Amino acid sequence: MFEKARRNFHKIQWKLIFIFILLILMVMIIAGTFLLSSVSSFYHNQFKQKMNMEFNDSFNKSLVLAIKADDPVASLKQLMDTYAPVRLGVGTNRNYYILDGNSGKCLVGSGDSTEVTLTNNIVSAIAGNIGDVISVKSGFMDYAYPIQTDNASYIIYVMDNKTEVNQVSHSLFMVVMQAILYGALIAAVIGYFMSKTITVPIRNLTGKASRMAEGNFDSVIEVRGDDEIGVLTTTFNIMASKLKNTLDEISSEKDKIEVIIKNLDDGIIAFDLSGKTIHINPSAEKMLGVEKNELSDFAELCKKLEVEVPMQDIINNKDGVKKEWEFELSDMIISAHFAPYKTEFNKTEGVVVALQDITKQQKLDRSRRAFVADISHELRTPLTNIKSYSETLLDTEIDDKEISKNFLNVINSEADRMTRLVTDLLVLSRLEHTQDALKLSLCDVQGLVEQIVSTMSITAKKSKLTLTYVKGTEADSIYVDKDKINQVVVNIISNAIKYTQEGGTISVLCGSREDVVYISVSDTGIGIPEKDLPMIFDRFYRVDKARSRKQGGTGLGLAIAKEIVEAHKGTISIDSEYKKGTTVTVNLPVNLNESKGE
Repeated sequence: MFEKARRNFHKIQWKLIFIFILLILMVMIIAGTFLLSSVSSFYHNQFKQKMNMEFNDSFNKSLVLAIKADDPVASLKQLMDTYAPVRLGVGTNRNYYILDGNSGKCLVGSGDSTEVTLTNNIVSAIAGNIGDVISVKSGFMDYAYPIQTDNASYIIYVMDNKTEVNQVSHSLFMVVMQAILYGALIAAVIGYFMSKTITVPIRNLTGKASRMAEGNFDSVIEVRGDDEIGVLTTTFNIMASKLKNTLDEISSEKDKIEVIIKNLDDGIIAFDLSGKTIHINPSAEKMLGVEKNELSDFAELCKKLEVEVPMQDIINNKDGVKKEWEFELSDMIISAHFAPYKTEFNKTEGVVVALQDITKQQKLDRSRRAFVADISHELRTPLTNIKSYSETLLDTEIDDKEISKNFLNVINSEADRMTRLVTDLLVLSRLEHTQDALKLSLCDVQGLVEQIVSTMSITAKKSKLTLTYVKGTEADSIYVDKDKINQVVVNIISNAIKYTQEGGTISVLCGSREDVVYISVSDTGIGIPEKDLPMIFDRFYRVDKARSRKQGGTGLGLAIAKEIVEAHKGTISIDSEYKKGTTVTVNLPVNLNESKGE
């Protein structure tokens, strides 16, 4: 309860009421004090003036005559008894005394007591002067009038105990206190209503500010006047509207940035100046293999990447500090870039780390370098042979037409080999970049394969091999590019013929299962070592390089076959055991989009 009252007292409304009450109290207290002081001064001055007026020359003569009598004290008392009540106001609260003029001793008086305290005024009268000095702080008012003759000296002393003055002052004090009380109540009421004209708008502004802090900018405060509070309210409404628009724009931009960062393939991690993680996008979590909130600070990232990066050097942006690293993490090659980020006032707020998966780029670069090396290697042999034989023909006179013809046959053979190589490269390039340009038509794949096997049986017989066709489960006609599928099957069977020793067998099976038409070519050839299987579809890759070149192979057949099959949304796989044989299986989907037909 006390705490609540203390909080209420600290409110501006109660402060204003308190100020009003305090102001009224101060004014009324000052006015009351001045009034009481004025009344007291009035009574003191009136007493002094009356005494000075009554003790005039005429009364002085009467007093002098009285002290010349035979009994001066009795004569003075008789004169004072007659004169004092009417002229000097002697009564209940005011008495007179006849004092010895030399000692100040009381001889007789109008009161019951004849004991008189020696005051400053009495001392003045003993010295022959009129004692009329009145002190406001004194508890009485007195007046001492000396009467002297050659033979005698007396003092007429009048003393007022100020009972009447005190009664009037007390009554006036009570009136002043009542006025102060009523004034305080009136001030409290007036202060309450006047303070509300200030505090209500301020309370409304406070409520609006609280709602703004919670994100509600829609409410508008009613403007109830043209004074400073009204101007403040109007300005606050304008500020709220502009702030809402600004925050909406910032929120929109923030949402855009968050969506962009969230969907970036690159990883983004932001740290504050203390090194604490303040943002990490899904790509970064995936690259680092962490869950949300697992990467707590900058040091943990450095530990994860196994690099030592002084964060303070990055923040200070010192020259010579390495800010880019490449490292391998979970079969990925990642490039990390560290940079400080700043506010619009050029104040550094922390560090941003950008992670980029450059695995494909690195593999592409390696593949490109390998391709250049392979094509250079493939072209070098025929070019060398062509140049050697052509130079021999040019520089040597050969009379034997048979030798010249053999040389020209070699040159022609090498030229054909280069032509096949370039042709295969062009085919492969077109397949890689124009996979949608298939000329699909409804085709009986089983009939096509059987026809190819029949045609290539002659070649197999020349190599003393047995080539057979086995028809599997009946397959419906499907949409394929007939020429390209023909090329795939021919390439696979050709490879089987090349790499199968004399007396071997090659079996071709074609049928359907589930949603695919399959073509399987099995041979009893030299097989493929297990270490070579992952690279078997790479360009220019040969298991037996010498034998392949001798038979005119370019090393691109299986690469072309893979591109063609994948262009048909199918799959191609190889199962092989070294020195025992190889099986190549092609699966073609039966539901390839028929809209790409003839």
